[in-house]
Amino acid sequence: MYSPLHAAAGLLLAQVMPDPITAFAAGAASHYLRDAFPHGDTGLGEWLAGGHSARRIAPGEAGDLGLAAIVVWALIAGHPSQGWIKLVAGAGGGITPDLFWGGRLLLDRAGWRIPLLTSFLHRHDRWHSWGHVKHFYDVPFAVGLVIQAVLLSLVLFLHV
Repeated sequence: MYSPLHAAAGLLLAQVMPDPITAFAAGAASHYLRDAFPHGDTGLGEWLAGGHSARRIAPGEAGDLGLAAIVVWALIAGHPSQGWIKLVAGAGGGITPDLFWGGRLLLDRAGWRIPLLTSFLHRHDRWHSWGHVKHFYDVPFAVGLVIQAVLLSLVLFLHV
């Protein structure tokens, strides 16, 4: 899944959590569950492996996170009675696993080895990839984008 949907789901879960810490944890846990459903990103690995992965992922991730920030802002504006810190924590938890994945990719590409961080990111990557590789099938990239756009539109329509 892409960041706008992960962030929206984490934020919506945060509404029923008692504090920012549990909101963050619920957002992160929900990320792994949503990634277990086929969502059209299986081919991205080959696209990134085709060379220049850092140059390819940076602009895409910037747009993805920019759209996620707009979604989070819209949802927070639609829920003024909720504590915004808790909502942002849930949204942040929803996208953090992908930020870890991207951080690992960029550190590896640069050849940087930061003892504890590099080890953690590689272990996380194996855990994070588990849900993706367990798919018996995946939907085409364009179909995945449409499904996620429809789901995100539905969330925004119902909650803003």
